[in-house]
Amino acid sequence: MAKKTQRLSARSVATISKPGYHADGDGLYLIVDKSNTSAIHVYEKCGFRHEAELIEEFFGNGSYHNALRMCMFQDEFFKMNQQVR
Repeated sequence: MAKKTQRLSARSVATISKPGYHADGDGLYLIVDKSNTSAIHVYEKCGFRHEAELIEEFFGNGSYHNALRMCMFQDEFFKMNQQVR
C-alpha cells in the first residue's frame, strides 16, 4: 500500500509563513530549484517574488542545477495577511 505524503499547497504555505528576520531583517526568503515549477507556482501564489537566479547553485543527480532566490518583504507579508482575514 502506498504511503500518503504531505503535499504543499498555496493555502498551507500561506498559513504557516511568518515574517522572517533573515539577512537585512526585513524579509523572508527561500531558495528553490529552478526546474521545480510546481513549487515556484505555490510560492508565487503565496506572495513570494523572484529576486535572483543562482547559476549552478547545487549538484544533484549527476549535474549542476540553477536555483531561484525568492523573497517577500515584511510589509508585503503583513499587507497580504490583512487581505486574508
